[in-house]
Amino acid sequence: MTPTTTAADPVDYSRSGEFERLARLATQVLNEHFDNDGLCAARHGAVFPYQPAVLAEPNTALIG
Repeated sequence: MTPTTTAADPVDYSRSGEFERLARLATQVLNEHFDNDGLCAARHGAVFPYQPAVLAEPNTALIG
């Protein structure tokens, strides 16, 4: 499969491109699901840490 450059955000099908995409997604999740006085800021009423944030955290190191 070859990368496409017609989209606004070109798809990179390489392994490093996929890791970078996952790391960006994980960072986005962590930025949205932060501790707001013991509750998840993105999921009102959900106790912090919210499961997507817990799962996302290790993925931020993929490109580090």
